[in-house]
Amino acid sequence: MRKNRLFQIGIIISVLLMVSFWAYGQDFQGQEVRWLFHGSHFESGFKPWSEKWAAEHNAKVITTVVPFEDLYQKLMTELVGGGGDYDIIQYMYPWGGTVAGGGYLLPLSSYIDVNSDWWKDITPVNQKAGMWNGEIYGLTHDGDTHMFYFRKDIFENEEEKANFKAQFGHDLRPPVTWDEYLDAANFFTRKKGDKLAGEVLTQDFYGAAELLGRPNVYWWFLTRFSNFSVPYFDLETMEPKINGPEGVRCLENMISCLPFMPPGVLNFGWAEGNAAFMNGQAAMIVIWTDTGKRANAPELSKIVGKVGYGLVPGWLVDGKLKQRTFLSGGGWILGVLKDAKHKEAAISLIKYLTGPEVSLVNVTDYNTAMDPYRYSHIKSEKFRNLFPQAGEFLDAIEKNFESGWPELALPGGSEYMDVLGLYVHRALNGELKPQDALNAVAEEWKKITKKYGLEEQKRIFQEFMTPYLPKE
Repeated sequence: MRKNRLFQIGIIISVLLMVSFWAYGQDFQGQEVRWLFHGSHFESGFKPWSEKWAAEHNAKVITTVVPFEDLYQKLMTELVGGGGDYDIIQYMYPWGGTVAGGGYLLPLSSYIDVNSDWWKDITPVNQKAGMWNGEIYGLTHDGDTHMFYFRKDIFENEEEKANFKAQFGHDLRPPVTWDEYLDAANFFTRKKGDKLAGEVLTQDFYGAAELLGRPNVYWWFLTRFSNFSVPYFDLETMEPKINGPEGVRCLENMISCLPFMPPGVLNFGWAEGNAAFMNGQAAMIVIWTDTGKRANAPELSKIVGKVGYGLVPGWLVDGKLKQRTFLSGGGWILGVLKDAKHKEAAISLIKYLTGPEVSLVNVTDYNTAMDPYRYSHIKSEKFRNLFPQAGEFLDAIEKNFESGWPELALPGGSEYMDVLGLYVHRALNGELKPQDALNAVAEEWKKITKKYGLEEQKRIFQEFMTPYLPKE
């Protein structure tokens, strides 16, 4: 009798355990999933959810967090060395040609139903960010895109509008071209004690702020260059086109804007750019979409309720306005290494973190700085009610997604961009003239292309770039 009762109890416990793991997901039997990512504003979004996943799946998650500026080198050391220390890596979109194209990542297409609502909910540009040669290798967890922010309260001030028109001969409006951006930056730059929108300034005020420090100053060059829809290289010869008249015009515009930006702007990164705008020191900024929510958090911002949103400025070309948004989605991606020790567990974790429920919490959290990448984020009532202007903000994000221009994602993509950042920075510092700086970039790009093989780079570039080019 006692044995029968013990047997029955054992059956009941087994059933309960089976139901528990059926309800919460697969049992990974204590497997340790190890991953590598850069911390700062991502760790607060990853850590609690990865711990929750681990508890529900009978697993462990071991994280290695490194500073952003060290991540690429740490990642490449791991990949090239074949150390096998990690199951999951975090990588940037332009590194895809190296990490996916280099054969380091596990193809995920057989694990993802591309006809499912789960996949279709991801915006196309963010789907493509994790793909290489038509195969899924990674899942976007941070839908980086640049967008334009401006101080709506001062742009709409009647006295400022009248003074602007008297000085520049045209109406003040949120700039739709980089020339208008330059005029507005000039106009709104004021000294402490001057008046701005009827109030006496207690600190110096600047027309614009940008993130012009190395290594990523190239992003603010390319956010201008992308508007021309000029490919990085000639599709037939792979001759660089970065040093053409369009590139020179963009770099000259950047240099002209410098006097109307805060001191030290040539060393600005994400934190400094956000601080300048959200502390009420600048009238305009082009930066990622997380700034839109953070600028409306009273504990983080001095300009709550005063921010306007729009498309990144463009250029007038032959009398026609051309606006394209650089960095349009897929900034940070999670991939599983081909040699991962616990592939199934790693895939389960990245799908969990990038799924609609968890990701919505992260993209609406002021502290994570993660950006929307799913339609359900853009349409979410929770997000649209996060602050009074949230609907306007999300609509602007969607428009920027639709006008996108990609960062270069060839094998060696990081090398191409590092060279561009170096010489753009030297031009901004006054060391080189714009044309000379971009000529130097072109020469270095030729060497990188040769290093990876001209014909293979051309094949990859044609496939990569063609969908983004204007249709004849």
